[in-house]
Amino acid sequence: MKTNIFQYVSLLLLLLSCEQAQKNDKKEIERTTAQLQIISDTLITSMPGNLLIYEHELVWMDARLGEVHVLNKDNGSEIKVLSMMGGSPEEAVTPNICWAPNRKLTVFDVNGAKKIQIALDSLAQDSIIRKKVIPLDKRFQGLALFSLSNGQDIYVTPDSIQPFILASSDTLCPFGNYPLKNLENITNRYSILQGTVAYNPYTGKLLHSIGQLSYMALYKWNDREFVLEKEKEFSEIDYTITQGRMIIRKTPRYAPTAVAITKDYIVSIERDKETSPSASGKEKGKQSGRPFSNAPHHIFVYDKNLDVVKIIDVNIPIFRIAADYQSNWVYVIGVNPEFCIAAFDIKQT
Repeated sequence: MKTNIFQYVSLLLLLLSCEQAQKNDKKEIERTTAQLQIISDTLITSMPGNLLIYEHELVWMDARLGEVHVLNKDNGSEIKVLSMMGGSPEEAVTPNICWAPNRKLTVFDVNGAKKIQIALDSLAQDSIIRKKVIPLDKRFQGLALFSLSNGQDIYVTPDSIQPFILASSDTLCPFGNYPLKNLENITNRYSILQGTVAYNPYTGKLLHSIGQLSYMALYKWNDREFVLEKEKEFSEIDYTITQGRMIIRKTPRYAPTAVAITKDYIVSIERDKETSPSASGKEKGKQSGRPFSNAPHHIFVYDKNLDVVKIIDVNIPIFRIAADYQSNWVYVIGVNPEFCIAAFDIKQT
């Protein structure tokens, strides 16, 4: 009897110590507030598009007018406005922008097979904007494009079995993972596999986040190819597949859909449900103000293991995010009360 009691007490102590160890291992998420530096407080647009960060410039796009605005990174003064929407060889029917090496900006046509490169160094001095038009393989028409520091391009291919194609002048290399099996049997891949991509050309990190699949993957360039470093499923989704068509019934925890990569972190725009739960439909209908005024006002900071380590309240609604690739400065487009560009340093929050 004494032996049984001793064994019971020993087992109880062991369980308690394990439980305490698990609590100690689970780090509490830090919540803090950022003091934003407002860089430009009057973006004249009805729909701000993508935001890019260079060494000395900020580049943002008017998504409806197809205008590309190049600003001084320090004071927000406008260097040049590029009108890129049109049907001429140096324009795009549906323009979008991405970073390019050697201080170049790439404008690619979402509904075309070309990209247009513009040297940022020439914009301040030259009245004539010099553009280099580069034809693309028509197989890539309609695909999002990212340029690498070595001159290769990445195409995002949500209709394929793998999410990316690495393209050079003579080779095409599909790569990447999805969290689903037997994708070849699913007929509506394009709609369910749509995700958000972020790339840091200085660290070689590539992030793929698919909101409704509750999935995020981080890749790293190793001078030859992208290698999967970490992937994470935030929750188990409820779905059915009927006659090849996948229907997602419920996603308990969406992966972020607005992401960027700083020197040391992954950052995203998300709603902190513990401190600011989303408004109900009736509440939203009663609220007024500028478009996007109900957008989240928190930045989630992830580490290399795709775990949230910090949640930063920036105190204004935000809906676009970008990062300084060589530091931990984060840039956002938000409402304050007009559309604005603001920034803060993660290390100083």
